[in-house]
Amino acid sequence: MKKGVISALLIFGMVLFTACSDGSGTAATVDGEKIKEKDVTARIEAMRELSPDYSTKKGWEAALKQASLTPETLRKQIIENMARNILIGKAAEKEGLKANEKAIDEQIASIKKNSGKDKDGWKRLLASYGVSDEDGLRQVLKEQDLNNQLREKIAGTKTPSEEEINDYIKKNAANFAGRESAQILLTAEDGTEDAQMKLAGKILAELKKGADFGALAKKYSRDTASVNQDGMVGWSSLASVKPPQQYTDALSKLKKGELSSPVKSDLGVHIIKCLDIFEPKGEVKPGDIPKQIDEALKKQAVQASGQAVYQEYVNKLYSDAKIEIHTMPKNVSYGI
Repeated sequence: MKKGVISALLIFGMVLFTACSDGSGTAATVDGEKIKEKDVTARIEAMRELSPDYSTKKGWEAALKQASLTPETLRKQIIENMARNILIGKAAEKEGLKANEKAIDEQIASIKKNSGKDKDGWKRLLASYGVSDEDGLRQVLKEQDLNNQLREKIAGTKTPSEEEINDYIKKNAANFAGRESAQILLTAEDGTEDAQMKLAGKILAELKKGADFGALAKKYSRDTASVNQDGMVGWSSLASVKPPQQYTDALSKLKKGELSSPVKSDLGVHIIKCLDIFEPKGEVKPGDIPKQIDEALKKQAVQASGQAVYQEYVNKLYSDAKIEIHTMPKNVSYGI
């Protein structure tokens, strides 16, 4: 576990620690609203699904140590994050904002699709959001949507100068390092795993003879998101949903223009083509940045310009709130 996996969110308001755990199972209260201990535990246990190593006491202890955390401090961060979302949700409601349920439904459908038919794949994707079931995922996506709407309403849209944008790009371009790729995905619709591998070998042979990748993607690929775009997956650094780890690992070894051998994952069998590589070193000039990444950076620069205003607003929410955190119960499942 890296330190970046869990955001170290700080409570700026009144944070009180009671002497003992609430017997009713309450982990904390936020202006009187309860955060249940079982919900905190569920989020932490979902995180442990991210790696088989985290399922063992030894592996979990090592992961916490690497992130400079203890079960107590991790629990506190999770509670603070949940408290922050409660306060933002209440503020959004006062502003008359509502979550876009239709967009959330579409997000969930997309996430399900990317998990494949394998239950473990769906479980791992849920874990990446810090939840263990679809209801938890819906809640996280709702919180994200309300947070984004509230930030836009409070901060407004401040247009930074061209100089400010270029300065932002120079400072942040390295965060978008990655590879652009396209794929041909074969699934159970193409038969058994052996049949998929055999077909993948046939397709790969055609590609090596000079066949057009886009044409073969349209003919064979089962990935509905990319099949009509010549198999285009896009930039790894801009992906809203991460591809399987096997895909990422294979892509990282490819040079521009290279094809991978057939790659097995929970989704099926992939043939991957590396279309471009962006690995900035030293000072980056706007003209050196791929178009899609440049657009993302400019959009981010605009958002960042209003972030200070929104952060001040959120800090005020905390300073006006009464947050009471109870002591961690004994024998929690994530203890060491």
